Amino acid sequence: MAAAVANAGGLGTLGLVTARQLRTAIDQVRAGAPGRAVAVNLLLPFLHRGHVDVCVRAGVDVVVLAFGEKQGLIAHLRDAGIVVFVMVGTRNQALRAVGGGADGLIAQGREAGGHLVGTMPALDFLPQALAVAGPRPVFLAGASRTAPTPARPWRQAPAA
Repeated sequence: MAAAVANAGGLGTLGLVTARQLRTAIDQVRAGAPGRAVAVNLLLPFLHRGHVDVCVRAGVDVVVLAFGEKQGLIAHLRDAGIVVFVMVGTRNQALRAVGGGADGLIAQGREAGGHLVGTMPALDFLPQALAVAGPRPVFLAGASRTAPTPARPWRQAPAA
C-alpha cells in the first residue's frame, strides 16, 4: 500500500515490523514506486537499534518518531540525510521535539485512530503545534470527521 500511496503523490509510509521485514518492505516500495519518497514510522517503545540501522543503510527519505524520546536519535537520523517528523499531542511534546531538532511535527488529536498521543481535539491543539513549530511544517492527524472538516485547518494556518 505504501507504494500505491507514493505513486499517487503521497508519502508512502511503512509501519514498524522486524528489522529484516523492514528492509524487505523498503525494497518493495522502492521497486513499486521508483523515484518516490519512502517513509518509516518508528514507535519508540518497540524500537531496536536494527530498525534505525536499516533506515540509515536503506537511505529512507523520512522517519516519523512517536511515543517517546531517545537521546541523539533525531540527530543521528538527520546526519544520515533523513527528514525527521515527530508525532506530538501536547505542547510540551512539541517543544521537546523541536528542541531535539525535529524537521517537522505531526500534531495528533485525541480523535486519531490507532496509537494515541493526543490529549485534546486536534483542531484545538493545532494552533499550539503551529506556534511551537515556527517555520517547520506541521501535519495534522485525527481531525477529519466530516466532509467540511479537512479544509478547516488550512483556513486557520498562517500563510507561508
